[in-house]
Amino acid sequence: MSRTVLVTGGTGYIGSFTTLELILAGYDVVVIDNLYNSSEEALNRIQLISGKRPTFYNVDVTDAKQLEEVFEKHPGIDSVIHFAALKAVGESSEIPTEYYRVNVGGTITLINAMQKHNVKNIVFSSSATVYGDATKHEGMIPIPEHCPIGPTNPYGRTKMMIEMVIQDHCEANPGWNGALLRYFNPAGAHPTGIMGEDPLGIPYNLFPLLGQVAVGRREDIKIFGDDYDSHDGTAIRDYIHVIDLAKGHIAALARLRATNPGCRAWNLGTGLGSTVFDIVKGFEKTVGRKLKYQVVGRRKGDVLNLTAVPKRANEELGWSAEITLEETCRDLWKWVSNNPQGYRQQPPQELVADLDDWKKQAGVTSQKRVKKSPSTSETLSETISETTSKIAAAAEKAVEKVTETAETAEAVGATKAAASAEPRSAAKHDDKIGSDAVDTGLARTRSAARATVH
Repeated sequence: MSRTVLVTGGTGYIGSFTTLELILAGYDVVVIDNLYNSSEEALNRIQLISGKRPTFYNVDVTDAKQLEEVFEKHPGIDSVIHFAALKAVGESSEIPTEYYRVNVGGTITLINAMQKHNVKNIVFSSSATVYGDATKHEGMIPIPEHCPIGPTNPYGRTKMMIEMVIQDHCEANPGWNGALLRYFNPAGAHPTGIMGEDPLGIPYNLFPLLGQVAVGRREDIKIFGDDYDSHDGTAIRDYIHVIDLAKGHIAALARLRATNPGCRAWNLGTGLGSTVFDIVKGFEKTVGRKLKYQVVGRRKGDVLNLTAVPKRANEELGWSAEITLEETCRDLWKWVSNNPQGYRQQPPQELVADLDDWKKQAGVTSQKRVKKSPSTSETLSETISETTSKIAAAAEKAVEKVTETAETAEAVGATKAAASAEPRSAAKHDDKIGSDAVDTGLARTRSAARATVH
């Protein structure tokens, strides 16, 4: 069976990390991206870590002709992981029709191309925003997959519509399989400090904002609302490390390829809620100093609590989040402190020199490199320099046995037990950065989240 996967939006934050994990799991990967809010430099970092550079095409997912050409050049593609989309909740309320054009229209164009080339497996990057305000429904916090759908912003509505498109297409075409991955709040960076989130323009998400403030690229963090019904007045979210999230995509892909389940939704989250102030406190503890912030009004479409019930993914995919929030903060700080300009600078040589040690510890073996195009430099360092200068000038292996329920149950139980022992953040955002304040708030938030899980 072919092990070639097309990743749309594969130079973006989650897409690039999933591409890396696919390569490490032994897949051949073809990436398409229009680089609207990402950098081709991410592919160089993937090559640094894995030893293999994925095949890349600068293609817009809404362009049917370009998509056709990619499938024709790579007849071995048998699965697609679909990330390509506009993704900012706030912006979606400002330019909603563009979100529908790109997100929904682009997905339909992609599915049509897949249908023509007999590619029947799609893993879709959905979102917990499809649930909307789950606090309106009794017993739905944390949020299970059977929670009623009701997104409160255009971004969430595009994700809901795409889920419906994929589900209807799978039902109308026997043999098609769709994984709808409703994930919560991705965060963190690669533990090597080589890869991370590098948004162009003003970040819309908390963690990249914290990173930019910590390295002096931004003056302060804006906290959108402190009048929510939480222990400190700020919204509650389920923050999941991007590597755990990427591995969830590999697990879902393995499930589709092995069992042909049709179309099914899975939550990808930790099951543990943290408030915005919890996160600010936790990151301040990692950095070792306070960060400036200001409280402003709520954003349109924001809700009180988005925390996952990940039980279905734990049991059916054999997957669970393993990386703690403390480690997530640590990895983010290593990334931004060593790469304050993100992908617009070369990776520090000391981090590159440490890669061999990391590979040994992680059990990473060398991957065969793909042939580069004539315009690409022959060495990796030349490739990095070339991409960096351009930016500056312009301004089945991962989860082979998904049904081993006894081992899965044991692993899930161990993970939950470990997670229960890990404090996540602070009770209130006062002037104290000490661990006592952090531990107290986290214990309260987490125990409250677990109390409603059935």
